Amino acid sequence: MKNNEWLVPDYFKKFSCKTDKCRSTCCSRWRIPVSKAAYERIITADCSDELSKRISLGFKEPEIISEERYRLIDFNWLGECQLYQDGLCLLHKEKGEQFIPEICRLFPRSYKRINDQNMAICSNACERTVELIYDSENLNLTKTELNTSANNISTVSQEDVEMILKFQKIFSDKTNSLSHNIEKVCLLVNEEAFKHDSLQADDPIQMAIEVLETLVNRFSILSDYAETVINRYRNNEVLYRRDCVAFEERFPDWMRFFENLINNSMMYENFPFVDSRFDKTDAYKGLCATYGLLRFLCVGYTSQHPLKEDLIDVCAALFHLVDHSPFYYNINVIVKYPALLLKL
Repeated sequence: MKNNEWLVPDYFKKFSCKTDKCRSTCCSRWRIPVSKAAYERIITADCSDELSKRISLGFKEPEIISEERYRLIDFNWLGECQLYQDGLCLLHKEKGEQFIPEICRLFPRSYKRINDQNMAICSNACERTVELIYDSENLNLTKTELNTSANNISTVSQEDVEMILKFQKIFSDKTNSLSHNIEKVCLLVNEEAFKHDSLQADDPIQMAIEVLETLVNRFSILSDYAETVINRYRNNEVLYRRDCVAFEERFPDWMRFFENLINNSMMYENFPFVDSRFDKTDAYKGLCATYGLLRFLCVGYTSQHPLKEDLIDVCAALFHLVDHSPFYYNINVIVKYPALLLKL
């Protein structure tokens, strides 16, 4: 395959899977779709008796079957992929990378083309990506050659391209707070609706608790972190504000870190074109919720679990939802005034 020029963040070329050193492996609690071609390749593989047995247990039919979603990877009683053992994929180990499903091969990397521009980026749902971003000063984009092709192709208008460039310019301004820069982005996306939301009198702390309670009922990966935070701050604004001060002292670069995470997620999600089920002018709601829940969860969880690794883990769990579920659509449905979450 001919090498192509790609735009990548600085961390991209440093990424490699942590395999058995990963604390929250992508091989657990992920309903990974498998194409018909990949499934047939796997079940007909000449392999050991142990691997053959695991393959026979490893897949289930989805409710709606298609060529690209022909089977789903099933779990064992621990919530792990049947092919997973001691931090390694047995199929990969025995048969090589070419045998594993494409999603497993690529994750957390995404190769996309927007108009004529190729971009490669990693999802924040992977703890290694979050670690690399934590250690990065800025989310610089540089050009490089990669021997691959885009798996996600989209076309946007020149007007929309100019809007995206404005987003990047806003985030490059370090003289403002992160919440202020997000506000400026939201005003570009939908000024009237954002200003209307911002003037409401609802309590952002109780709003964040209600959002988390709704989300964890559907997505269990966030439940352990959310439960700690919900129990700590229900009807206790004073404690939350005190914990905010402690959080900022414990992680003095928190704003730079959050900014890079959110900006990375915006590029991964193609913000504001994240979901065709709603108008792009409503995408500001998901952006407000991303910031608010990120701060709320990190402040609350690290008040009890103060290590860098704890911060990394709660961030990766949240972005599991943001980057790999209908998060923006759900926020549009369940949150009345999402702009208030910027006040967290």
